[in-house]
Amino acid sequence: MSSTKPQQKAWRFQADTVADLKFESYRNELIHETTAIQRFLDDTRGEFFVISAPRGFGKTLLLLAKCAEVRERTGTIFPGAGGQFIDKPSDQFPNWSLDRVEALKDDADYWRTLWRIAIQAACVKHHAKGSGTPLQPQEIGCDKLLDDALCNPNVFMSTCEFFVFLMNQKPREQMRITQNTGALSAYFNAINRPINLFIDNVEEYFQPLLQDYAAEAAPEDRNSFGSRFYSIGSNRLWAMAQCTLVSAALELNDASRHVKVFCTIRHEAFLEIGKFDNRLQKIHGSTLQIIYKYQDYKRIFEKNIELMPAAELVEPKASDPIARFVGSKNCQLKHRVMRSPQPTFDFILRHTVYRPRDLMLIGQAIANIRPEQRTAMELHNAIAGATDTVVQALLGEMRPFFPIPDIEALARLIPKNALTAQEIEDINSDYLAVKKIEPRPGLLDHAPMAVLFRIGLLGVIKRGLRQLLPHQHFRKPFQVRFEDGTEIAPTEEFFLIHPCLDQFILDRSGSRYDRNFEVRNMIGDDLPWAEPLKSFFVIKGDVCKFSEIMDSDNYPLLIGRLEHWAQTIATHIHFYELSGGDSLLLVDRNPFRLIDMAMQFISSANEFVDKGISIRFGGSAGPILFHTASRRRENDTYVIDIPMGLPLRYAARIEPLAEPDTILIDDSFRTRMLEIANGDHQGSDYVLAPVPAEAVGLEADSAGRALVRKGPSDPAHVTHLWEVSLKPQASTPRSDRGEAD
Repeated sequence: MSSTKPQQKAWRFQADTVADLKFESYRNELIHETTAIQRFLDDTRGEFFVISAPRGFGKTLLLLAKCAEVRERTGTIFPGAGGQFIDKPSDQFPNWSLDRVEALKDDADYWRTLWRIAIQAACVKHHAKGSGTPLQPQEIGCDKLLDDALCNPNVFMSTCEFFVFLMNQKPREQMRITQNTGALSAYFNAINRPINLFIDNVEEYFQPLLQDYAAEAAPEDRNSFGSRFYSIGSNRLWAMAQCTLVSAALELNDASRHVKVFCTIRHEAFLEIGKFDNRLQKIHGSTLQIIYKYQDYKRIFEKNIELMPAAELVEPKASDPIARFVGSKNCQLKHRVMRSPQPTFDFILRHTVYRPRDLMLIGQAIANIRPEQRTAMELHNAIAGATDTVVQALLGEMRPFFPIPDIEALARLIPKNALTAQEIEDINSDYLAVKKIEPRPGLLDHAPMAVLFRIGLLGVIKRGLRQLLPHQHFRKPFQVRFEDGTEIAPTEEFFLIHPCLDQFILDRSGSRYDRNFEVRNMIGDDLPWAEPLKSFFVIKGDVCKFSEIMDSDNYPLLIGRLEHWAQTIATHIHFYELSGGDSLLLVDRNPFRLIDMAMQFISSANEFVDKGISIRFGGSAGPILFHTASRRRENDTYVIDIPMGLPLRYAARIEPLAEPDTILIDDSFRTRMLEIANGDHQGSDYVLAPVPAEAVGLEADSAGRALVRKGPSDPAHVTHLWEVSLKPQASTPRSDRGEAD
């Protein structure tokens, strides 16, 4: 009779629901192997014994797979509590007093000792039982409570059972046990048969100790359940308990070549491990830190589609997994506002916070739709519904580590998905006003948008050295850090709302969120950001008769003076550059600031030494893009921003036409300058005198506009030319000046 291989279930949320499978099934059907995961699974020497990842990354699944690999290869697995292959603390954390928590939250040696005793006791008891010679009372010579646990054949078999046993003792008894372990270490070191232990979910046992920011809120903001059962939260103790398990496992793995302890640890705790163990490099070298990239997430999603029965697929025979899952017509989905199509998997991934569990949630939501009903509209609805759960789950997981704001109230204040720094500040201020919180600068719980940034729901725009366009960046769960302060990383222009919040905000803030939606760029992690070209004013200057000065004794002095003038005069503008010894470039959004600076350069140059020199300037305006580039000088590499755009070329063409000590501008500079002035007093300070084309030796078109070009083959810049000067100040009668004084 032929046996049929059982069909594995797709879109699993919990790895512990996986049946007792063969290693091959884990590897081929359930796990996507990155290079690091492959090394971990292929390791037969126990060099990799720690798995670190945020929640939802499949730590337990990988531990189960490694357990299956070791079991099939060696046949030596020490069952955990309840006979399960994976050992987990199954009891409730005791309700310790505040004083006890305070006393133990900095004592890493205490926790390391508890784990060492628990591991050693379980291994010694298992080894004695396996050898057919159970331990006899007082054989080891340890404390009576521990001795009774070691000799009782019916209870306390696994590491976690011994650990919980120790945790439940009164402080005095616990101290007596740790100080009187007799020959336990000697018995452990004498173990001569292979024992492999797999310990998981320690963070969940210590979950009650995690900080609860909501409990610290004002009494009127607390929920109806009142105070907590656990009187004190300590993130430090929660992290320490996991880190010291890793420390004890490393110590005992090194002490015995027959015992191997494998364990998992939450990413948030692993970040703290250097505070509790000085063997940081060795621990990192023994740890699998689960980090996925785009192709990894895609393969995880496709593997789950492959596990689905044909009856649950739209096109079971299609070669493309996405087409099998949602149909060929739905391999791309359109954004509801931008209406631009995007590959369906990319659309799904954009709406996650990059945890595999998010993909499982969305995949299951789609699978719940009958195959014949998987239309684009139904897919959108399923994804939107799942992302609400994704957001709530992330906020819940981050609540112990950050002062998570009232997301319902905050969502009503967010007007669009691309925000300026000023809008971020306004939202923070409005939120504090709505919640009736007195603003206190520097506190993270008074800056809700900074919290969203830290947990990955608010993105920024970053530019890589080799990227022409900047890219969007949202923190992923394995990139979360626990910084102090309220500052958000600098960005060139915008802060971006994560797509998984779009539907959540839209449901609460109304249609204005859609009306103000960013339509130039699709928002999502690592997508390019096409910057809108910004209008700048450009003034290009040159020293007149510079070649003559180069032959004089004043040349070195002039070079130094020009640099000094540039550093002292060209302040508070967007960009300035001194190049070629005598060439000056000024770029800013404020034309009056540039004109004033040009006039200051002219005035300073006129007073140079005893004779003075002249500088002339040409100006234009229009879209400018700044491109980041690297430069090298000797052995040093540095980064500069290079302005690019036609206004730079036009200003460079106009500058040689200007008379010494004058500023000559084109129509675009003048028009934009007058638009900005619009009656402003700065605009009335200047005279813009027309300069005919023939006055500067240029041809003119039929409208009298100059054809500005470098040579006959150069495309002409067709424009009127205008000389800029300060308006003469009217003389004021002496009596009026006296009254003003």
